[in-house]
Formats: sequence, C-alpha cells, structure tokens
Amino acid sequence: MFSDLLGVKWLKGGRDLKGLDCYGLAMIAKKRLEGIDLPEYSTPDDDATFVNMILKEVDIAEKIEVPVSGCFVLFAVGGPYKLHIGVMVDNDKFIHILRNNTVSIERISHPFWKSKVKGLYKWNNRQ
Repeated sequence: MFSDLLGVKWLKGGRDLKGLDCYGLAMIAKKRLEGIDLPEYSTPDDDATFVNMILKEVDIAEKIEVPVSGCFVLFAVGGPYKLHIGVMVDNDKFIHILRNNTVSIERISHPFWKSKVKGLYKWNNRQ
C-alpha cells in the first residue's frame, strides 16, 4: 500500500511523489488507509501548523490512548524538527518523513520513538 512512497525525499510543502513533508505524507496516508481527504492546513512558512492545531486541541482530532491504523502519532523529537507527525499503518508501525530524509515505516515500540511520543490522535470526521 505504501511501497511507492518509501524512499521519496523530503521537500518542504511537498504533496506528491516528487517530494513530501510530514503533513503531505499524512494527507496521502489518510487517503489510502481510510479514503479521507485532509484539508490543507500547512503554510509555506510553517509546516507544523496542523501539529500545532492538534496540540492546542482545536476540534479536528481527538486524543486516544492506544495506536490504531490511521491515527496520527505526534512526536517531540527536538533539534530542527521539535514537533513531528506520522500516521499509524497498524498497531505498531507508522509511516513518516523527517526533514532531509526519505519516507520510511518504523515501529512505534522502538525505544527511540517510544520515548518521543507526545500523543495519538484520531481524525475528527465532523470537519
């Protein structure tokens, strides 16, 4: 389902296979997993707009306790990324892309990622 995305390079504002940022990838993942078209929340100057909206508890997503396929996973990773978003593809794996890297699928249970999880969020379909 995601093999064509693996290895796609990071591109600020990217929304297709030519390059993706973390929200662009989240948009594609949600569409493929659940048929949901996420609105465009990011701006050229702030690619973390969507993440910030979730953290401020704007009524676009609800916090959940257990990872499920299709939910967003937010990370506090520090460095140039500070906040980061991925999408769970099953109950342990998530798809994401970090700045200056490529799309990858990793395990949320890995000690590196597990220690950085800020929260899990389910999209609020009432939007």
